[in-house]
Amino acid sequence: MSQDTPLLSQTERSVLLGQSVAGADDASLAALLVQGSYEEVLRSGTAKAVFGTDIDDGAAVDGLDAPSPFGPEFAAADIRPLVAALVRHHVKEAGPAAWASITLVGACCLHAFVETNWTGPDLRVDPASLLPKPLAARWQESFITVAPLELPEGADKHEIGRREQMGRVYLGAEQSEQRARLDRELVKLMEADGEEAYGLTPRPLYLYLARLLL
Repeated sequence: MSQDTPLLSQTERSVLLGQSVAGADDASLAALLVQGSYEEVLRSGTAKAVFGTDIDDGAAVDGLDAPSPFGPEFAAADIRPLVAALVRHHVKEAGPAAWASITLVGACCLHAFVETNWTGPDLRVDPASLLPKPLAARWQESFITVAPLELPEGADKHEIGRREQMGRVYLGAEQSEQRARLDRELVKLMEADGEEAYGLTPRPLYLYLARLLL
């Protein structure tokens, strides 16, 4: 590599330094990411393209070499080949420059996971809603218990893993069986060296999607 060739683009450097950016599509997504406007990034055209958010017709996936999200047998393990096919299709349509925007969407998913599990505030976007409409409907968050979790006296809130968003509780409330099964399968898929991720991790789908794009 030539000594005159920068290792990082101006957009990448600005994102790492938390500086404002402006310009093309990837730059505008970078600006939103730096500003913490994660919902806007996740609702962007790039995110919808690589996750298939607006897919509500089987014809839209007929040309993809991937499992159909319209089949009842579609499982957590099928998300990877579906997203991979959607990414390939998007890059083919938009050109190699699309990789920058795809990376920013992946980084946003990682930020969303960190906010949900550590820093807060919880993002008002169900990660399942990013997927094709039949999957979003099947795996949507649907907490049976909506009352705040009563913690025992002296309890460590971090150990219990209490998570609230708009009056909802992530742990200590019963999730729908479809969503609970998805979360269990995702945790299993993300095991490393035989060690599973924490089984009660809220919204593991954000981390899984980040891993697929980064």
